[in-house]
Amino acid sequence: MATQRLFLALFPSHTIQRRLAEAGRALQAHVGGRCVATPLLHLTLAFLGDTSDDIVPALCDRLAAVSCASFDLTLDQVGVWPQAGIGWMQPTQPPAALWQLHRSIQQQLQALGLPVEQRAFKPHITLLRKAPPSRGPLPPCPAIDWPVTTFQLIASTLTTNGPQYRPLASWPLASA
Repeated sequence: MATQRLFLALFPSHTIQRRLAEAGRALQAHVGGRCVATPLLHLTLAFLGDTSDDIVPALCDRLAAVSCASFDLTLDQVGVWPQAGIGWMQPTQPPAALWQLHRSIQQQLQALGLPVEQRAFKPHITLLRKAPPSRGPLPPCPAIDWPVTTFQLIASTLTTNGPQYRPLASWPLASA
């Protein structure tokens, strides 16, 4: 049985990705680590892991039923999770629509019998990998306003040069 490594995510526009990459370089200058490649910057909504190709059509049908309004996401806080070695950017106040979108996706995954993550959802963009713990306070970062209008199903292939992402499907969020 063929499988693919799948996840659901929000991908910003190229302009927003470039601004996130700038924030990543500023954080890297302060703490070290390795910047995530600009085209890979995203916010993960759900990680499915290795998933049978047979279930992908039903998954896409279910995800098409997700109903959520588009929303603005303000990313205004950077930090490091030292245990994971992750440098991140996140919203101080995630909008209610983001939580609703996450919940709706989780419900559709459960309805298909797919596993859902049990740990709490921490909406963030990974900017750095292999980031050491920060020594002292981090410098403030300029806020990035991101109009979120779609979510995507992504196939991820791990290579020696890092992951490669291939969009499988995309769904629009309702006009707010």
